[in-house]
Amino acid sequence: MPNGTPNRLAKRGWLVKRGQVRKNWKRRFMVLDPQSKTLAYHEDSGDLSNPKGVVQLDGASRIDSAACRDEVGKDHAFGVVTSGRVFYFVASDARECTDWYDKIGVVIRQGGAPRGRPQPAGGDVSHQPQARGGMGRPAATATAAGHSPQRHPQTHPQDQHQATGGTRSRPGARGGTGRVQVAGETNSLTAQFQRLRGQQRMAGMEIERLKTRVGKILLSPNCWTSGRDKLIQSVVPWQPDADVAACPFCQREFNMMSNRRTHCQLCGKVVCGRRGCTDPISLSRIGHHLGLKDSLPRNKQDVQQLDDSDAIRVCSTCEGMLNASSRQARIESGKGSQTPLERLMQLLTTTQQKVEILLPKYHAAASQVKDGVRSSEPEAMKLRQDLKQLFEQVNAIGVKIERLPTGPDPEQQDARRAKLQANIRQAIMQWYQPRSFTLQALDLDRR
Repeated sequence: MPNGTPNRLAKRGWLVKRGQVRKNWKRRFMVLDPQSKTLAYHEDSGDLSNPKGVVQLDGASRIDSAACRDEVGKDHAFGVVTSGRVFYFVASDARECTDWYDKIGVVIRQGGAPRGRPQPAGGDVSHQPQARGGMGRPAATATAAGHSPQRHPQTHPQDQHQATGGTRSRPGARGGTGRVQVAGETNSLTAQFQRLRGQQRMAGMEIERLKTRVGKILLSPNCWTSGRDKLIQSVVPWQPDADVAACPFCQREFNMMSNRRTHCQLCGKVVCGRRGCTDPISLSRIGHHLGLKDSLPRNKQDVQQLDDSDAIRVCSTCEGMLNASSRQARIESGKGSQTPLERLMQLLTTTQQKVEILLPKYHAAASQVKDGVRSSEPEAMKLRQDLKQLFEQVNAIGVKIERLPTGPDPEQQDARRAKLQANIRQAIMQWYQPRSFTLQALDLDRR
C-alpha cells in the first residue's frame, strides 16, 4: 500500500442513517477509519470517543445508489452489506454520495473476504470464475495431486475487467450493479421484479386505504363543519410525535422554533410543515381524485367550481398516490389521458394503417382497368379518392405535429422537443412520398 493511502481514504461527515428496528432516518456523524476497516457513527461530531455503533467493513459489500433507490425510495443513497445486517445511508448530494461510496469500496477491497464466509448477494464484489489447476483440472483436484493452486492478488474491478475479458454492465442501467460481469454469466432479475411488483401491490393497497378513510370522512355530517379536525383524528390513526425525530422527507430534525411537527391528515404520519413535505389540498378535490364524487355535496361535485377553503394537510407520499389514482381514473375513462402529441401520433398510426390496407386493393383494381377490365373502374376510382383523402390527412397531421408548442410560452421553447417534432415530420414525409406517387390517374380512354 502506498504511503499516505489510509489518511487519504479517511473521511468524516454527516450522513442520514436508517434504523434497524423502526426504520426511521436520523442524522449521524460518520467516521471512516481505513486502518481498522470500520465505519463508526456518532450522535454528535464533538464527542467521538463513544460511537453509537460501528460497521465492520472487513468482508462487507456495497449497494449502489440505483438499487437503493428502489429499496428505500431516496436519492443519493447507498448501502453496506455485512454478515449481520444491511446499513442504508443517504448523503446530502450526489457528489458526497459518490465520495463515500468509492472510499468505502476501497477500504472493503483492502480488507478482502474472510475465510469460509460467502460474499453477500447483491454486493459489488466481482464474480470470479472457478480457479483451474494444472492440466485444466479444478483447483481442488490440483491440490490433491500435490499442486498448489495459484493465488491471484485481489485486484480492482477495472484490472479484473482487462484481465478476464469480462463485459461490464452499463453503469446506471436497470438491474446493473456497475461491476465486472464475466462473459457467459447471467444476472437473475427475479428478485427485483418481485420487489417492484410488491411495491406496486402495496401502493394499490394504500390507495384503497385512502379511499376508505376519505369515504368515512366525506360521509360524516361533521365533515363540512368546525368539527372536521376531530373527525379526521378519529378516522386516521395518528403517529406519536416521540417516534419521529426528523422529517422523513427533508431529514431536518424537529424543534420547537423553526421546524415543528405536524401530521398528514390522510395517513397520520409525522412530518414538517415545509412546502414539498406537506401541502394543502382541498378535501373536495381529494374526493374527485379518488373517484368519490357521489359522496360530495351537490355544490362540490363540479370540479371546475372548487376552491381551497376546505383544504387539509397532505404529505408528499399521499399526494403522489392521489395523483396516481387520478391519472389512472382519467386513463380508464379516456379523458385527458393523452397529450396533444400522443393524440396526433395515435391518429397518424390509424390513418397510416388504413392506407396500407387500401393501397394494395387500389393497385390490383388499377391493373385490371389497364388490362381492359372496365368493370373494375368504379372500384378503382373510389379507392383512389379514399386514398387521396387519407394522404391529405397524413400530411395535415405531420404539419400539426411540427407546429405543436414545445413550451409554456414562445420565449421558453424546448429545443429537444422541437427537434423531436421536426424528426417526426420528416419521417412522415419519407413514408408519404413513395406511396403518394403510386396514385396515378387511370387511363379511362375507351378504345
